[in-house]
Amino acid sequence: MPRWEAIRELDPASMTAERMRTECIDSEQPAVFRGVAADWPAVSGPRAWSDWDRLGRLHGHNMVSVEQGEVFYAADALAGVRVPFGLYLIYMHEAAKPEVLAQMHSQLPKMYLGQVDLFADVPEMRHDVKLPDFACEPPAGRGASHAVCNAWFGRPGQVSPIHHDPQHNLLVHVRGYKLCLLYKPSVAMPRTVPAEAGSSAQRNISDIVDPRNDDDPAAATLSAQVVAKAVVLGPGDGLYMPRKWWHFCAAVDGPTMEEAASPGRTEPAMGINFWWPHPR
Repeated sequence: MPRWEAIRELDPASMTAERMRTECIDSEQPAVFRGVAADWPAVSGPRAWSDWDRLGRLHGHNMVSVEQGEVFYAADALAGVRVPFGLYLIYMHEAAKPEVLAQMHSQLPKMYLGQVDLFADVPEMRHDVKLPDFACEPPAGRGASHAVCNAWFGRPGQVSPIHHDPQHNLLVHVRGYKLCLLYKPSVAMPRTVPAEAGSSAQRNISDIVDPRNDDDPAAATLSAQVVAKAVVLGPGDGLYMPRKWWHFCAAVDGPTMEEAASPGRTEPAMGINFWWPHPR
């Protein structure tokens, strides 16, 4: 088992905007909110997104943006394409089959609906999610909240390499399980492109695609030197990630750390995240 430290958990039922500011945003410390979205229509009930057939029947004709390539997140390293949403849902569902997953390593293209404004393409699905109340109120005197919402729908085993974002991030999981590993901003991550060069899409990305891969010398060195903060999110769970914290995310097959230590093989993952700028 890797050396991971559990991220602190806060009760979403007792959270207020003031506590969110003082205990998370101002202190810039991550936190897990179990069940924060358990009552979202996207998570449970007749509109749950786990119902593939319903999503495809109602919204399959809508065109959505996906990335195609080996590694997600380096925006200028992947080709973006537009595909019918229903086709992508079939792709996610079929990718959960072992024989299809094996083919994907050699023949089939890899796609990811990641960091996508899904609701611009499928506006009806926006009614299935809601920014938690404790994250809605902006700091006093700072004006209205301007949270940006993105979707992350990935095949089994889909990963986002270690990277950081310039904004505060609340990730809410909807379907499947997702491992999130966090590292403090002060950790010196190996990078393909130096921080002072390249595009903004490249400067915040580490060389390390998967820190669980001990065959990667850089990943093995990182694991030996730094204890990551870790959580496995299930449906309805949320994770606050402060701005500039390095983080790695991966679809995994179950809720335990033992299951999360290995690449996922059977469970697609769906999530929504909200970004908002740091108050000035």
